[in-house]
Amino acid sequence: MKFVSKEDGGWYGWIIVLACHCVDVLMLGLLAGMGVFMVEFMEYFGEGAGRTALIQSILIGCMTFPASLISSLNNKSGTRPLVIIGGVISSGGLILSSFANSINVLLLNCSVLVGIGYGLIYGPSIILVGRYFHKRHALANGIAQSGVAVGVMTFPLLYQILIDKYGWRGAMLVMAGINMNLVVCGMLMRSPLKYYPEPIDETLVNITQQYSTVDPGKISFETVETFKNNELEETNNIQNLDVSQATAECCETAQNTMVSLNVERLNKFEITLSKIMGLHLFKKSWFHVLCISGFLAGIGHNTTMFHFVAKAVSVGTAKMDSAILMTIMGVCSLIGRATHGLFVDTGLFSPMFITSCAWLLAGVSLMFILVANSNYLVLAFIAAIYGISSGTAIPLHGAVCMKACFGKEDLSSAFGWFLTCSSIGNIFGPPTAGLIYDITSNYNLSFVLASSTLLLLSLLIFMQISYKRCQSGWKFKKELVDKPGCHGNNDNSTSHSLLPTEHG
Repeated sequence: MKFVSKEDGGWYGWIIVLACHCVDVLMLGLLAGMGVFMVEFMEYFGEGAGRTALIQSILIGCMTFPASLISSLNNKSGTRPLVIIGGVISSGGLILSSFANSINVLLLNCSVLVGIGYGLIYGPSIILVGRYFHKRHALANGIAQSGVAVGVMTFPLLYQILIDKYGWRGAMLVMAGINMNLVVCGMLMRSPLKYYPEPIDETLVNITQQYSTVDPGKISFETVETFKNNELEETNNIQNLDVSQATAECCETAQNTMVSLNVERLNKFEITLSKIMGLHLFKKSWFHVLCISGFLAGIGHNTTMFHFVAKAVSVGTAKMDSAILMTIMGVCSLIGRATHGLFVDTGLFSPMFITSCAWLLAGVSLMFILVANSNYLVLAFIAAIYGISSGTAIPLHGAVCMKACFGKEDLSSAFGWFLTCSSIGNIFGPPTAGLIYDITSNYNLSFVLASSTLLLLSLLIFMQISYKRCQSGWKFKKELVDKPGCHGNNDNSTSHSLLPTEHG
């Protein structure tokens, strides 16, 4: 089974992009709006910022940590049933959350149930776009994930209006009704199923008839050749041996064959497990770098998204004006998400290089928190710069970089492991920043933590890019030295034509 479209997108591919866009609007718009609910939960339950931040961090953790298992499940069942089931589970969790009487109940209903439901939706929907598009993957992925920006600039303001009118419990019920539209989006997500049957070797059928305990699916080419050679030897020996001796040799041959088949089955199980879970990816250096940088991005980005509204409120900004800051961030994020694909698909620079530059700009912008104080214009400037830089980095960092490094065949497994590593940062980032605020009564150090992790991951990717370029240069020099007739060659045109052309 190969869930890969032969054409680049096709007309239904853009329907998939639209469905994934709407999924991100509904799902990740709710996550962005949780920053508005955090202020309400702190006031209603009388809890600190650190404990209250666990609601979103556990939600995102449950959403992304089992991604490697969900990706293997997605390969078997397809995207559509997972998205539909996820929409029902998450909506049920929001309904139960509206009746919560403590933070602990919210941690179970809003965090665990909604997180598991969103986990069944998030990874498979992004992977589905990569299965439809190849040459224009960055553009299609950017348009699909621009739904996050639409949700960020729409839902925080909507939730604040709903809270003012109905209270946070009524707002939760309205959110559950809106969230049920995920089921409608899931019905559109048809997998591009292409099945290429493999030819059946008739020799396997004959062997199975001779030895009924042999499973044709477990027989290798070497085993078939062994059977053929044994049959020829047995034919010659039977002419010179009596019936009893021939029977004994036949039984011994069958016993040896069964032992080899057991070894073959064990090896095939190990290969299948490695292929399903993508364990072979751990041998690649780019996989290590992207997963570690995903962990750092989880700390920095989710700390910013969850505490930005609370930071503005803590310095005296009105709640509605603080929610508008998220709208500004969402508008700028939409610009970054919708336009970066046009530049990436030109091939001038690698997705990894652009990702590193974007996270660098995002980390620098957060440092301005130290001088913002209660100046609303500075906070709006930070929201705008962070929005456009994170809007460029996030769609590229996961699916596009993984596909560029490992190809479409390993995209599902690689992206699943990336989300699993990101979930660890998602779990520890917001609560740690909240605890820092509880100790210092100031969000400045919390945002220094977020900025530092983004700058560190940008440096990590830059170092990997530099290492790979140096490695390519070493290989080029070795080939140039080993190639006959190249010693002492001063032809500059020839040497320049052989230089590596990889950007970033």
